[in-house]
Amino acid sequence: MQEAIRWRNAFPNAYFGFTGEVNKFDQEQGQVVSSLPLHRILLESDAPYFRPSWVPNNSYGHPQYIAEVAIGLLAFMSGDTLWALLEATTSNARALYRVLEVLPLNARQLKALSDFHLTFLRNIQSLPVRTASVAIYALLGALPLEAELDKRQLSLLHSILTSENQNLKEILIRQYRLQVNQGTFLERTESILNKYNLPTIEEVWENTPTKINWKHTTRSAIIKFWQEWIKTEISQKSTLHRLDINSINIGETHAVWNTALNLPGETKRAIIKARILTGPYMLQAKKAKFQIENADSTCPICRIEEENLSHFITRCPVLEGIRRKHYGTIKQEIVNKIGSIQWNSNLRDRDIICQLITCI
Repeated sequence: MQEAIRWRNAFPNAYFGFTGEVNKFDQEQGQVVSSLPLHRILLESDAPYFRPSWVPNNSYGHPQYIAEVAIGLLAFMSGDTLWALLEATTSNARALYRVLEVLPLNARQLKALSDFHLTFLRNIQSLPVRTASVAIYALLGALPLEAELDKRQLSLLHSILTSENQNLKEILIRQYRLQVNQGTFLERTESILNKYNLPTIEEVWENTPTKINWKHTTRSAIIKFWQEWIKTEISQKSTLHRLDINSINIGETHAVWNTALNLPGETKRAIIKARILTGPYMLQAKKAKFQIENADSTCPICRIEEENLSHFITRCPVLEGIRRKHYGTIKQEIVNKIGSIQWNSNLRDRDIICQLITCI
């Protein structure tokens, strides 16, 4: 701990990188992690030669395992969500390596990058490929890549308009007024401003806000737009009917991930619950419906009735012992919050019980 403090005092602008070894940290090492400011932390995969302990010996490390490093760090950090940590460390890496904020991507490049981004977010949550894309964003409270690029484009616009280089600003505005902007930064930026109901380039030029105000204004508009998009998409997909759209907030991870402690068993349970919420969890009834492996819809445990979610969570007699062990505790926690009258009047429906349990 003292060594880390000496390093920070000697090199105040230093970044501290962490690999998968963070999952083996003891309490003292964890205190070092918790003492570091978020804007000085980097995540490292050490690929390909170093790999997480759970990866087979005959395999290699891979950048996609970076999420394991993030999860390991979260065990020692209070008040931060997984997405906040990933967003902050990405920003840190960009600042350290001077990565360009905005790249002029064509449609094919944007799709390829968006697919990679979506795959990364899906892998973080251990969700299968068939999971609806919108659910992947919703559970993490993450923005699509398009929105992230839009934020950076609007940030660049403000940087140009507040630049001390007067010639640069005048050229920009002259081109804008003469409409010399087809296929250019100006056209893309104006389109983005229009999409989020923000002022035009000229209006921003005439009444340029402070950097903080502009950041707040654009971020709020972007979040509002994409939050509505996410809720609309969820409401239109039958596989996502268990996701409560009122609990979806960009910047906040879904409650299902709040149950994932830094323990292998808890993480696995959270993954199962996430798959139940988003549709791809395969019970026998679903396998039979889609004729997967010639499956029989009957519960393979009790062999009494169809294995759907309601049966699996609330009725299967073979699981009664496990159910009794946890159900009483869950009920008591809820009754303590809403009262027994509300419980008796609103929480007797098995589907509601299923939805509650998958988020606890």
